[in-house]
Amino acid sequence: KRLNYLEKFQDFDPTTKSSYIKHFEINGVGNFLAVVTYQDTDDDNVPVNSPIYKWDNIKWTFYQNIETFEAQSISFVEANGIPLLIVASMAGKTSPVYRWDYTNSRFKLYQNIPTAQARDVEAFEIAGELYLVIANHAK
Repeated sequence: KRLNYLEKFQDFDPTTKSSYIKHFEINGVGNFLAVVTYQDTDDDNVPVNSPIYKWDNIKWTFYQNIETFEAQSISFVEANGIPLLIVASMAGKTSPVYRWDYTNSRFKLYQNIPTAQARDVEAFEIAGELYLVIANHAK
């Protein structure tokens, strides 16, 4: 049965293949969508821009790009009040973690964590402890 109460709201114009989308909210800043893009290249060191959009109370508008490498998924978490985006990267041996910079109102590369062809990532907090789970495809 068709869902006749749903209607298309907005199109995005990706320049590469989208593999995952994540909504998140940064308190006092706004609502965002991270659109993870996947592009299979011959060189694992060639980044692809994954766009982040911000809700402007009317529509989603482009906000910034973050560099990803054959990204599969993304997770958002606040660690001690600091917003983080963690990307699962198939390419290379690491996956990037981006940290929100309140001074510049942008995500900036914070660190790379060791992974082995990461397919999925999930970050969450239990009883005040932060956990990061990564599904690696290789050893």
